[in-house]
Amino acid sequence: MKRAMSSWRRRSVFAVSAGLLALLVVAHLLPAGRDTLLVRELFNLGHVWVYGGAALVWLAWRRRHRRALAARDFLVVGIGMVGLGVALEALQIAGPRDASLGDVVFDAAGVLVAFLVAVSFDARTVSGSTRRPRRWMFLSLAALLLAATMLPLARTSWFYWQQARQFPLLYGFDEDWERSFLGARDAQIRLVPAPSAWQRTGAGHAARVTFYPANYPSLHLEEPRGDWRGWRSLALDVYAEQDQPPDLHVRIDDRWHDQTYDDRFTGRISLRRGFQRVRVDLDEVRSAPRTRELDMSAITDVILFLVEPPAPVTLWVDNIRLEGPE
Repeated sequence: MKRAMSSWRRRSVFAVSAGLLALLVVAHLLPAGRDTLLVRELFNLGHVWVYGGAALVWLAWRRRHRRALAARDFLVVGIGMVGLGVALEALQIAGPRDASLGDVVFDAAGVLVAFLVAVSFDARTVSGSTRRPRRWMFLSLAALLLAATMLPLARTSWFYWQQARQFPLLYGFDEDWERSFLGARDAQIRLVPAPSAWQRTGAGHAARVTFYPANYPSLHLEEPRGDWRGWRSLALDVYAEQDQPPDLHVRIDDRWHDQTYDDRFTGRISLRRGFQRVRVDLDEVRSAPRTRELDMSAITDVILFLVEPPAPVTLWVDNIRLEGPE
């Protein structure tokens, strides 16, 4: 009976270990789907839980015939799990996702949480009259470390809350959290006070965008508040110092965009020297795709770009917002 029970336990541990290893490989190598701040943080947190669970299973396997764990058990499991994380990140260099040192840090944090939990129940560590205080000490350290790994997710959730709170203003460029939703290609973004020649009401910052010579240097406004139903126009304030600034192009994508030119909105705005308030008609945005209507409840990206500027061009952009409820 004991032999049968031992055999069943070994098979169970092996099955769980194989499942966790398969989950690790699949999670590292498959595409992550739509890339958002929230998805990234959830994937990071997943590293902590999966690597921590795998480390606990491995420690349980090594302890199966002994009363307590030895230092070499933690050494072997620690090197093995972190080494696996490094190897899988290296494989991603040639795969559909990017390698990340941060992922390895989350892997190591998960392994350390597993070690603290394992130590708290190990007979050698928590034996004697101080067993209960020591156990609670190790479990408390594990809980604190686990809570620390969740701070980036909490921070990102706060960003989304701030974004929802200022809607229908999409980007005001006055808050540090907005930087997390900004990107650039062949361009540089700086959040700075508006130029003195820009006469406007109120204080605050604007985005100073320098577009460099390239095919399509661009400012990416990532993850705007996505439901634009019921609004009439997208408005933005632009300031140009050049006498004859080039046209500014606006691209708007929804969740269902298939990455072809005819499946999105692309508009052109003629600029002049100085301040101008420009508007994009959202009816035109809705009807822009050739074979369907743009889903105004699921806007995912707004891109401001130039077309092949021969020299660097600097524009100030501010107060990107929705106007005029229908």
